[in-house]
Amino acid sequence: MESVLLCPWESAQYLIFSSNVPPLLYYSHFVAIIAAFFVALYIFIRKEKDLPTQLLALLLISFVIWAFFDLILWAENRPEYAAFFWSLQVLIEPLIYAIGFYFFYAFSYRVLPGFKTNVATFIFLTPFIFLVPTALNVHGVLLSSCVAVEGSIATYYAYALETLCALAIIVLAMHIIRKTQDKKEKNKTLFFALGVLSFLLIFTSGNIIGSITENWEVAQYGLFGMPIFIGFLAYLVVQYKIFNVKVIGAQALVLGLWLLIGSLLFVVKSDLSRIISSVTLVFAVIFGFILVQSVKREVEQREHIEILASDLKVANDKLKELDRLKSQFLSMASHDLRAPLTIIRNFISLLLDGSYGKLAPAGQEGLQQVFDRATDMAKSVETYLDVSRIEQGRMKYDFVDIELVPLIKNAVMAFTPNAEKKGLKLSATYDPVLDGIKAKIDVSKMNEVLNNLLDNTIKYTPTGGMNLSVKRIGAVARITLKDTGVGMTEETLKNLFQLFRPGEDSKRINPASTGVGLFVTKAHVEAHGGKIWAESEGAGKGSTFIMELPLLG
Repeated sequence: MESVLLCPWESAQYLIFSSNVPPLLYYSHFVAIIAAFFVALYIFIRKEKDLPTQLLALLLISFVIWAFFDLILWAENRPEYAAFFWSLQVLIEPLIYAIGFYFFYAFSYRVLPGFKTNVATFIFLTPFIFLVPTALNVHGVLLSSCVAVEGSIATYYAYALETLCALAIIVLAMHIIRKTQDKKEKNKTLFFALGVLSFLLIFTSGNIIGSITENWEVAQYGLFGMPIFIGFLAYLVVQYKIFNVKVIGAQALVLGLWLLIGSLLFVVKSDLSRIISSVTLVFAVIFGFILVQSVKREVEQREHIEILASDLKVANDKLKELDRLKSQFLSMASHDLRAPLTIIRNFISLLLDGSYGKLAPAGQEGLQQVFDRATDMAKSVETYLDVSRIEQGRMKYDFVDIELVPLIKNAVMAFTPNAEKKGLKLSATYDPVLDGIKAKIDVSKMNEVLNNLLDNTIKYTPTGGMNLSVKRIGAVARITLKDTGVGMTEETLKNLFQLFRPGEDSKRINPASTGVGLFVTKAHVEAHGGKIWAESEGAGKGSTFIMELPLLG
């Protein structure tokens, strides 16, 4: 019968239990495995679709597999097992680094790296994967310790790949921090990079030392990088809300750690291990409780904000619908009023002209007042139609190239009698350089703007007068209308051009004021590529309206 060569200790029970295992190995490995497994399991149960979360689960599962293989290597006494699982470990370790880089990239940009990065990764990893099963990776096993004799692939190429991935994470983090202006985003990137790098570097530091010094007991301490990594993730979850983690996930993680660390008290044999396990359990209980409470508060606050945001969206949708209905009502009502008003005005006009016979003076005067009120009402109806068209984006403009100054002069001349009737003086000055200069104007809409501004300044100026000046400033014509009227408060100025927001003085002096005219005026001016605003030093100190329109020459 052929004898079987074995390493000098008993065969392992359940692949991972034997006397060859150092006292702290179960502690270092089980804590790391359970921490990683619970987080990965939680992500799997939640069926997370987020790319960084999926890569995190892949990273954790890869680590769990690597750590389990490491337990087998310590416990088993069969050389063929050592060669096989050692080769798999050498394969998985650089892959964990690569996944770590992809994880950090996806966390930062929410997408996978570009084509060039993927090609470079493929080029570096492909020969490594194919050479792992060869003697260039593992070419023997020492029977005295069941430690594999590593080749150049395991000793140099694997660690070179890991160094490249770590440097890529550092360079990417520095690039993001340098480009980002938000301090909170900078801190989030920094903490996340530190967490990933701490895990990767602590994880492999023991193996690197083992490869160089052949003292593999040091490697067991590298697995403490996983709890540190989980700690960084927990901090980022609480501080920056980077993953969609609910309270139940934090509770499951903390409970798993408590059970694991507590169970070690019954597994380890040395007093030192029991003392370390007890101290760790106390700290795990304290910080686990703090973590769960913090996550709970964060989740409650976030859910409350989500409820408020949902309610706000519903309210906003209702307001939009009400605004749409209001515009629709204005349009329909205005259309329905315009036709009968036109008929009334036409018929009264015929009566005033004597087409149906001469009227008595009293009747003539009464009909004239009716005609004037009907005309005012027709103008109001047309204004409301303009409001509806503006809000629905259906206002049409017919622009032509005309001289601006004659248009303004005609408007001033038309309103001069109205000003004189109130005992006011309406004066105007025009910059000679504007003679012959044209602008792209919708004549009807610009007349409406000028008429509205002149009509308002006359209405709200009890005594004194107003002056209109037109000057050229660069490529625009500035039209300034200054009066000695009632003036405006700061609150009135702030809402002056908003729909249905007449000032208090407006309603006191002109009860019929609706706050519609200036809204339409502003819309017309902006449609011409211009701008309009008002200034006033305060109530009783007059007002100034300033309008700028672009010129063609």
